[in-house]
Amino acid sequence: MNFEASTYLLLLLALFGTSFQSAHAQEPVIFNAAGFANVQQAVKDFQDFLGGMDNGNEPGPIDDGFRSINWDAAAVPFDMPGNFFRDTVTRGILLSVKGDEFRVSNPAKDDPGFPDNLFDSINPQYPKQFQAFSPERIFSPLTHNVFTAEFSIPGSPKNDEAWIAGFGAIFVDVDNEKVSSIEYFDPEGKSLGSFPVVADPQGLSFLGVYFPDDVVGSVEVTLGNAILGVDDFPPEHEVVVMDDFFFSEPVALKKPAEKPAEKPAKSPGLTVTTTPAPPTKSPSPPSGPGYDR
Repeated sequence: MNFEASTYLLLLLALFGTSFQSAHAQEPVIFNAAGFANVQQAVKDFQDFLGGMDNGNEPGPIDDGFRSINWDAAAVPFDMPGNFFRDTVTRGILLSVKGDEFRVSNPAKDDPGFPDNLFDSINPQYPKQFQAFSPERIFSPLTHNVFTAEFSIPGSPKNDEAWIAGFGAIFVDVDNEKVSSIEYFDPEGKSLGSFPVVADPQGLSFLGVYFPDDVVGSVEVTLGNAILGVDDFPPEHEVVVMDDFFFSEPVALKKPAEKPAEKPAKSPGLTVTTTPAPPTKSPSPPSGPGYDR
């Protein structure tokens, strides 16, 4: 049995064995998949769960649907500022990382970062390790392997702070289990749990979590244990990058009572696991030569 088939079977058993019980228990709904076909299905299920409609660049707030980022537009610069998808493109997300440097591969010809293919301008070995989920661009912080995303009402003049109910993303070249993760925090900074990403070396993984009872004010994403530029040599140096983001429509913090009603788990979603993964303690940020620069 190949990896995708075995993953598909295990998640199918998890879904039908636990979905309805967990939905009534108001536990986080977890979408976790590895392998291209499974990731495609998980993304579709997660989008449907968030409301099924991509709100694009429409100003918020909007009652339902979700926002997404695929990095693929030519206007997204190679040296992308963390506020690009808040202030330039109205998606309502602010990215922060130690050192304040992010990169998006395969820039347009008029971009100072051209030419680049899957970050080969940073390390020529990377095209052998990385691939895109939505052609052809991928994303990574440059100066640290841990970054934070915070949310606001898309297009609001004062970038009004907001909460979301769910966030998910594509991970690229996850070599080892329990190294890459997403930790979710409420608006006051209390952790709602840290969830590991399923491994698929040189392939694609997806992790998305929806919280029926909690509001998410920010997420912290851990990508492997090494920064972009280091040779990918796991487990000592595991370099992980990302592709598409998906998150529920941001809702103003001043109106927590208007949180959407609980969404029931959907039986067709074979990559959905509604049993909460055991929260894992976030890895300590790496330090030493090659990690902070």
